[in-house]
Amino acid sequence: MVKKALVLLSAVVLCFPFELNAKMPVKTYGEYYVQNLPKQKLNKSEISDLLYMREEEKLARDVYLTLSKVYPLPVFRNISRSEEQHMKMVKVLLDKYGIPDPVAETGNRVGVFKNKKLQELYNKLVEQGRSSLIAALKVGATIEDLDIKDLEEAISKTDNEDVEVVYQNLMKGSRNHMRAFVRLLRRFGSDYTPQYISTEEFQRILSVKHEAGFYGSSGKPYVADFTEVVEGKVLKVEKVPGFGRRKVMWWTVDVKTGNGTVKVWLVPVWRYPSINLRPGDEVKVTGFVPPYWQISGIEGMMACLVENKSAGALIDFTFKPPCRGINVKGTAVAQKNKTLASSGNRRSWTLTGKVVSISQQPGVGRKNVTWWVADLETPQGNVKVYLAPTFRFPSIDVSPGDSLQLMVFTPPRWRVLNVQNTYMACYFKNLSKGSEYRIRRRCP
Repeated sequence: MVKKALVLLSAVVLCFPFELNAKMPVKTYGEYYVQNLPKQKLNKSEISDLLYMREEEKLARDVYLTLSKVYPLPVFRNISRSEEQHMKMVKVLLDKYGIPDPVAETGNRVGVFKNKKLQELYNKLVEQGRSSLIAALKVGATIEDLDIKDLEEAISKTDNEDVEVVYQNLMKGSRNHMRAFVRLLRRFGSDYTPQYISTEEFQRILSVKHEAGFYGSSGKPYVADFTEVVEGKVLKVEKVPGFGRRKVMWWTVDVKTGNGTVKVWLVPVWRYPSINLRPGDEVKVTGFVPPYWQISGIEGMMACLVENKSAGALIDFTFKPPCRGINVKGTAVAQKNKTLASSGNRRSWTLTGKVVSISQQPGVGRKNVTWWVADLETPQGNVKVYLAPTFRFPSIDVSPGDSLQLMVFTPPRWRVLNVQNTYMACYFKNLSKGSEYRIRRRCP
């Protein structure tokens, strides 16, 4: 049981994941974003909260580092790294407003705090955590419980956008950490009862699997402003090393436009071993220029969607965090069966057709799972689409004759099984009735 938990929790996603080259003046997208928001006057309460949050995040880091030496579960060391990042983000605000850093005053030593209340809490939590693994996991959940409560109170007392942005991202991280600790507790036959936030809020947090991406002051994922659209002819397709991680190779294309040649970064090669683009293809690329590219003089753009007009295919990269929320509707060109069938990657595309029949059928892999399956008449011929499992959607508002617009993909396993003219839906809209269904959080 413990080994299984170790594998499942061997990595925890940090809240500010966009790492940069060490030579750059700003190390993360979060730091750049916060530093460049307008500087607003802080009152005494806001300054007090920032000082407290700096050390409260340190408390979380220090407790997890200490417990990681007692218990071998990766969750403690992994989350301690995330807490280190949280500390850095609060430090960005302290530096921005010229506020003395309490952590610097204590030498950033593990287990040493300027705030006496936090010093006492650290000693108490470490003592509790040393008594047993279950107690240690409950200590972790308690820290995140308290952190969420304190952050909510701090947010309610500030109107500074940069401060709110940092607090919202710290709180998102705390919710993810709480999920990790509670998930492990339940796996070991125990549980956690919230002490600081309400039971209703606790249940809402656990009802979401994971939160990713960078959050704005509204507490919702920040989505890049997709104003970068280029159209032209592909001159070159190549694999090049990434900027931050040089060992990771990326697909890039040079696109000749009316205003010159633009280098477009597509996707890591490990994710797409092959790419359906060739020199001479006419393409339309929708994407963005990462802020850290602007400050470091990197030319080009990052792609979210590529319409290959020559091949009649849409290549969707909206799984990238800044691309989430981009409107795919209306961007796809007509799809061709031979193009889709020859695709060597797990990717999604749009499909439009009229429902010939709708029925419940066993799944392709798991025969014990029943699916809603639609036979569609499309401009490229008749296809079958597995819409959604019936245990998730006991009923769907789809009838023969309805027109559907779908985002679909072919699971790799289906290619191995040589399943022909059959796709799986991520999302679909009934154009005849106006109803929409999101089956997956995001398409492959």
